[in-house]
Amino acid sequence: MALGVILVLLGLNKQLDLHTIFVHGGRDAACVLGFYNYKRQIEALFFLVVTTGIVAILWHQRRRLAGFAGAHRAVVAGLGLIAVYTVTRFATIMHLAERWQILVDESPIFIAFELAGSLLIGWAAVAEMRE
Repeated sequence: MALGVILVLLGLNKQLDLHTIFVHGGRDAACVLGFYNYKRQIEALFFLVVTTGIVAILWHQRRRLAGFAGAHRAVVAGLGLIAVYTVTRFATIMHLAERWQILVDESPIFIAFELAGSLLIGWAAVAEMRE
């Protein structure tokens, strides 16, 4: 159930560009509060906090996830690829990846992670329906 909710939220974000609204709102708030001169440091801290939080949640839930991972290897692989894409995209939005040209949005490698992850999850869903 939680996986379905997460995937729906990711799809909604993809269509509505909610992350862009969030970033612009944060920058506007930084201007008003006088933190704009420190925006790169705040963006890096935000990236580290969110990424560390996600890793901590996954680590805490590792026993519950182990059963799911064993039964649905293709889904887990697809989610892993989408997670790599998401973290990389997040770093790009936060301007943390400006020095790494391979992480640019239009890079075939960058796009391949999202596409391959989605295809793996779709393939697993079709395979499950046929059983």
